[in-house]
Amino acid sequence: MNIFNGVGEDYAKVLQEVIEIRKKRRSLYGDTYVEMPSVGQFWHCFNKIKRLRYNIENLNTSDKKYESAKDNAIDVINYMIFFLIMLEKEKQK
Repeated sequence: MNIFNGVGEDYAKVLQEVIEIRKKRRSLYGDTYVEMPSVGQFWHCFNKIKRLRYNIENLNTSDKKYESAKDNAIDVINYMIFFLIMLEKEKQK
């Protein structure tokens, strides 16, 4: 069964990229997200959203202080997935 069936081609393409980034980072960092509760994942996401806001507000500048908007958006998605995982683990305790 293909989990991407029925979500739309563009949506599936973005999800696949999010998953590929997760695979790469997992090979570097493992599953260290489990060391922090859901609220910690929220704060990581919040900081990435602030960086994403910076990206959006400075779209026409060449300032390279932060990762790209795309990088930050992918990180937000992954942090929210970690948030949901940890929220479920906390609920089971």
